[in-house]
Amino acid sequence: MKSIRLLGIILAIQVILIVFMHLGGDELATYVANQPLMAFNDKIVDRIVIEEKEKSPLIIAKGENGWLLPENHDFPIEKTKLDGILNSINQIKRPYAVGNTELAAKKLRVASDDFEKKVVFYQKEQPVGSLFMGTSPVYKKVHVRVNEEAEIFEVPFDSYALNADKSNWQDNAYLHLDKESIAKLSLNGFVLERKEGAAFAVSKLSENESTRSDKANELLEKVSNISFSDVIGKEPKPEHKDYQEVLSYTVGLKSEKTREYKFRAKDKEATDYVLKISDDPYYFEVKKYVVEDLEKAKREDLIEVKAALQQTEIQEQAITTTQTEKKAEEEAATTAEIVESKVTEN
Repeated sequence: MKSIRLLGIILAIQVILIVFMHLGGDELATYVANQPLMAFNDKIVDRIVIEEKEKSPLIIAKGENGWLLPENHDFPIEKTKLDGILNSINQIKRPYAVGNTELAAKKLRVASDDFEKKVVFYQKEQPVGSLFMGTSPVYKKVHVRVNEEAEIFEVPFDSYALNADKSNWQDNAYLHLDKESIAKLSLNGFVLERKEGAAFAVSKLSENESTRSDKANELLEKVSNISFSDVIGKEPKPEHKDYQEVLSYTVGLKSEKTREYKFRAKDKEATDYVLKISDDPYYFEVKKYVVEDLEKAKREDLIEVKAALQQTEIQEQAITTTQTEKKAEEEAATTAEIVESKVTEN
């Protein structure tokens, strides 16, 4: 038993030595507590290039009104996403290094010519820092190497947050409206108007009609949360010129601006629509199912003929009254006949 235990200890020591020789090198850098992972001010960054294996590089640049995607028609990215990521990186402190050799860099996929991801930060076209991201030892941790330094670190960061897919960066809520900003909706020949507070009502109601608030709110929710599947650009594609209009509606805002939405499609069977909004420079691809309920919306679905039941009740009451009156007349006639008969007998 003692010999087996001794052999186990020797084997463990050999494994540790092999790992140290392959990953750690002869000497790891001296650990310095609270040293930032990257020594640059993220506030000065105005361009970021993300390279990812088997994908085209993605460029994110700072414009006048925030971060945007230059190679995606300067379309804006999600407003707070990148700022949050940069702040997270800025908060990371260097832990003990897990390696510092070329072999370790290749094994952990953070080598200059063999990496999972490479992120370069620029200020005025000059690189101010780069970050190589490699394998993930556990959930939401990743091996990284900074600039051309040799040391490799295991840090708490979700590497998926920095990816080269434009769809994960573009502002997917770009077309969303604050429902409270809507004052009026004109759709399919009817109009919904804001009344007092948050209530909306169908315009030009008759005395016997009222608005179904639940249905009105459902419709306004759909109008407020239009989603797109792709950004076409600031000009339509040549083939879109032959597309036919399949849906249009107008939204009046409290700011007194009017926004017209026009959806066009190749034909009635098409599942992809092209959307152009009157006060926006972009053309969007929108899936048919997103606006299908708007296409089908009808005035009668939004109103309730509240007098229908009342009218029926009135008619029934009139019939009952007539029957009662008739019965009373018959009883009176019968009584009169009885009285007359008795008078005649006397």
